[in-house]
Parts: sequence; C-alpha cells; structure tokens
Amino acid sequence: MTGLDVIYVDWIWILISFLLLGSYAAVVTWMFSTTSTSKKVFSSLTVLILGLIGLCFWLHEAEVELKKSGRND
Repeated sequence: MTGLDVIYVDWIWILISFLLLGSYAAVVTWMFSTTSTSKKVFSSLTVLILGLIGLCFWLHEAEVELKKSGRND
C-alpha cells in the first residue's frame, strides 16, 4: 500500500506509554474525585504535562523509525 507507513514501536516505548497512560488515568480519576479548586488546577496541569511527554516520546520514536527506513526526505 503506497502512502501507508507502519511505524514499528519497540517494547520499551510500549512500556513507557503504558506507564504514562496509567499515570494519566490515575491523575484524571483523582481530579474528578477531589473538590478543591487548587487540586483540580494542579491535576489539569499534570495531565497536560503527561500528555505532552507522551506526545514527545511518540514523535521521537516515529522520527527514529523514519530515519531507519530511509524515508526521511
């Protein structure tokens, strides 16, 4: 299939993704169970930071795999 690139993800990136996703879910659950506004703001910032870290990991892995496959034009 032309135009469809499958990105291979190494097992360590899968482990990191699960850890980040678990942390993300724990923070979101805690955010909904708490009533304090300051805790909700802190939780929102934590969720945002975890999401950005996860995105950076995924983009880094995608870039590495594209370089390995020689499709980095």
